[in-house]
Amino acid sequence: MKSYLVAGVLSSFCLAAAFAGAQELTKASTAGTSDKSTAAATQQGGVVNGGVAKSWQVADEDRITRRAHAGGRARAESASATTHGYKEGIDGRVSPELFMPYELFDHLLLALISDANLAKRAHTLFDHKVRAFGYDENRFWNALRSAALPYLSSREGHEKRHQRSTIFQLPDGRNSFVTINRDDCKARIQALQNARQQLGGGEFDRFLYSMIAPDFQYSEGGSAPDRAAQLRYMARGCK
Repeated sequence: MKSYLVAGVLSSFCLAAAFAGAQELTKASTAGTSDKSTAAATQQGGVVNGGVAKSWQVADEDRITRRAHAGGRARAESASATTHGYKEGIDGRVSPELFMPYELFDHLLLALISDANLAKRAHTLFDHKVRAFGYDENRFWNALRSAALPYLSSREGHEKRHQRSTIFQLPDGRNSFVTINRDDCKARIQALQNARQQLGGGEFDRFLYSMIAPDFQYSEGGSAPDRAAQLRYMARGCK
């Protein structure tokens, strides 16, 4: 069976390879973050100007297209024309719209993982953002926990058994690979939908992109073919 190399480097409380396994969190620098700086970062990511969608309003397919053609500090590019690999790096201060909703959701869920020390550090990063956005902090985390518990429990079980990946077939018949168990991939999208229902629908997406994305930086690379197909497959719950 053909294997694919996937390497991930995530900062600001990120996990390698989109939560393939819990790793040590890097300390985020959040001192001095203000509403003004958050607003400025959001504007760079796609605020409405003459009908242009804001970062939280961009459709998944448009995110994937922009990500595949991005450059500079927010990029997603082919690593080699012969291997059809990819490498990408996204700076949420520059282009938050390049994040998929499930990526920001996973990042936020660091505050609810079973590792108490890592969860505590995540709360230090996120709690003041929850309050600044206008959510009641206790209600927010209770609702999020309720929405995400089946997904978190399933993921933790699969990680313990090292069942962290899924092979799927591309339209042209080639195999590709994502670094999440198929059942967890489905459960993640359902958890995201549940969180939206409990936390204001589009307002929850606005929270993710205006408050969480600006302090999130992500990079990943691998040799699996067709990165756009990977992102699309995960956005559909690995169906």
